[in-house]
Amino acid sequence: MKISLYRIIFFTLAILIGQKMQAIDSGGKADYSFRRIAELYPWLCSANPAGLVTKDFNDFSQVRLSIENIDGSYKNYDDPANFFSSSVNTRSFVRRGNFYLMGNFDFTHFDKTAQAWSGTIHSRDVINMLTDSIPGRVLGESYRMSGAAGYRINKIFSAGIGFNYETSTAAKRVDGRNKNILSSFEIRPAIKITGDKFTGGLNLLYQYKAEFSDYIFLGDNSGKHIYNFQGGWMYIKESITNSSVLDRGYFSDYYGGALQLSYGSGNFRIFTEFDIKYKAEDNYDDFNLLRRYASTEGLFYSLILKAVYNTNISRHSLQLNFNCEERLSYKIENQYEPVPNEVNTWNWFEYGKTLRYYDAGRRYRAVYTLELGENKWNPRWSFSLSGNLIDFNSEFIVYPALYSQKYCFGGADLAISRHFRAGKFNLIDISLVAGNYKGKGDMLTVQNPVMTGVLTIASSLMEEDFFYNTSGRVLLGGGLRYRRTVNEDKGTTLFIDAGIRQFQRKGLSRTYLNINLGLNF
Repeated sequence: MKISLYRIIFFTLAILIGQKMQAIDSGGKADYSFRRIAELYPWLCSANPAGLVTKDFNDFSQVRLSIENIDGSYKNYDDPANFFSSSVNTRSFVRRGNFYLMGNFDFTHFDKTAQAWSGTIHSRDVINMLTDSIPGRVLGESYRMSGAAGYRINKIFSAGIGFNYETSTAAKRVDGRNKNILSSFEIRPAIKITGDKFTGGLNLLYQYKAEFSDYIFLGDNSGKHIYNFQGGWMYIKESITNSSVLDRGYFSDYYGGALQLSYGSGNFRIFTEFDIKYKAEDNYDDFNLLRRYASTEGLFYSLILKAVYNTNISRHSLQLNFNCEERLSYKIENQYEPVPNEVNTWNWFEYGKTLRYYDAGRRYRAVYTLELGENKWNPRWSFSLSGNLIDFNSEFIVYPALYSQKYCFGGADLAISRHFRAGKFNLIDISLVAGNYKGKGDMLTVQNPVMTGVLTIASSLMEEDFFYNTSGRVLLGGGLRYRRTVNEDKGTTLFIDAGIRQFQRKGLSRTYLNINLGLNF
């Protein structure tokens, strides 16, 4: 696979260099793509729905069918051996008078092979999760809907509101069956103020998310176990039998908002957005989810800064991203006791909480892009150089014991893309990407280790995760996109694109393949 991928990249480079450039018109609706809209109009992709009023292009919609396949031995402990998904997606940007609308719907069916150690639909979404070590096939599907509306009140003021909704299910098809159901809803009211050169915006956010997990053991085999993770690779192991039925409920509330500011003068544009969210999560177990056994707090904030300078034949952009996630996990101290003044009635009563776990992850990313060509929708050449750095540290506390972990991971990648116009109705884009990444850190530092009790550290999982996150790796990949105009007057185009990425590490590799077929109109 490695040799064939190198050959494909070499052959593609020869085409890119040898192809004669053709003059490209300024283009119309047939030149649009959602990928390019995200690059040219940062307000449209911000958290602020009122930013939709910056849309100055024709109404644009898309219907797309997609498949994705991930396969290879270079994976983390909770990754499946193979992941395959198929999806249907529709999305639109539409204007009706002073109303600007955005809509998106996505249905995805996924199939995971030989997955273990993942007790939630989105892996590691919960610190104190219930999971198992039995590799098995996981089937699931998800429905995602999002919409937003912006209204231009006058030349200065705009208002908007947006929402996101997701419902997902997953079921593990082995003798230990893990069934999950997830629902999430988010709403974002917003305002936007437009000046001569400066534009500012503000949006608020509320999100509610609930995931239910049922674990049922089927079969007569003995020696099976379930694992209650406590954070920091610590877990409590319990034996299960053919009569075991375990329930979990994870309920989260998010509160937050975002500030946006942009400036434009002549050929120079700059956009920045600061986003912050606070998360309060409660974890329940026992029959009918009567006992709250853990609670989690999270603080998530991010900063995006994008500067663009345009000339007649080139476009320079620099984007800086910073993301930080901090989480605290508490063990709830509770007892099962008789309810006062009730006959034969028992319930769980809480007596405080104890801090058990803390982690913080910070991500830094810088991307410089140079584009050449007169058409802003389809530049002839695009060169992009990016650098990435991830810094992570965690602590697990059982007084007086302290277990800590710290590592960092970074690298850089270079991407090149070339746009061709083959005749009047055919557009072709070819892209290549290559990168190199490496990490380092301390896998585990222990002070006053716990010598007794039921807590156990998952040493093998920790070692596999640390190796995956700090080992050096090479990225190679590329993509091909073909668009055919079927109605020039209405700007209707058919498209197909395919992309491949492969991470390689000393005889190990993991390949990501995706194919999309759709209609733009």
